[in-house]
Amino acid sequence: MHQKLDGKVALVTGAGRGIGRAIAVRLGMIGADVIVHDLHRESSNDFGEAMTIDEVSEAIGELGRKSITVTGDLTDSGAANSMVDDALRTFPRIDILVNNAGGDIAADGRGKAVPNDMFVPEADLHAILNRNLLSTVHTSRAVVRHMLDGGKGGRIVNIASLAGLAATTTEMTYGIAKAGVIHYSRCLATQLRGHGITVNAVAPGGIKSARWMATIDSRGGAKELLGEARPLLRLGTPEDVAAVVEFFVTDLSEYVTGEVLRVDGGFQTNAASGGI
Repeated sequence: MHQKLDGKVALVTGAGRGIGRAIAVRLGMIGADVIVHDLHRESSNDFGEAMTIDEVSEAIGELGRKSITVTGDLTDSGAANSMVDDALRTFPRIDILVNNAGGDIAADGRGKAVPNDMFVPEADLHAILNRNLLSTVHTSRAVVRHMLDGGKGGRIVNIASLAGLAATTTEMTYGIAKAGVIHYSRCLATQLRGHGITVNAVAPGGIKSARWMATIDSRGGAKELLGEARPLLRLGTPEDVAAVVEFFVTDLSEYVTGEVLRVDGGFQTNAASGGI
């Protein structure tokens, strides 16, 4: 694969599994050195995807790229700053930031909140907002300071969700958080436009990751797509999202900022199709 990112350094949060893992490996495939982050070293084992985040870093190393792992709870601004400082002890700069850490998971970190509507338990309310929105804000603030100091620009991609683009009676808190990520992306793009830093968001639909599949029973209509073989009538894969991130972090998108790109196989075009 063409080394579009040769000489670049990327930080991918929540990269121990699922979408984050696919993005981290994809960036390594096209030449980037990659900082692999997750909440803790064994986060990928929560849903049986890997034993530790070291496996992701090792996969990138096998591609001939340099990779390190970092951990931290990014809902804490101090932890976000410490994570970036740790990474910069190995790498001279961070050129690319992918804010992937998040998820519609309750405060215990295991499954969905119950109930998952306007009456979501308060602990879960704060956990979901913090995990998705504040982690993105904290990490962006920590990285952008260094991008500005370096004066060489940069690329930021925030992983949002279709839930942030349409009203829903379930997963309401998650939708609010992802809507915040989308608007934050637009605001950040406006502020950083004059510094050569682009900021864009990706809004995936149903993506078949281990964590997503663990909660499939709560997703109306999703199981019907599991057996579909047609290109756009299926659940998406983490690699589908990673391919779009590749567009946003390479020269192909050098004149694109403040955009939100849906990755959902056209799901949003059918208003009568319900939710997945």
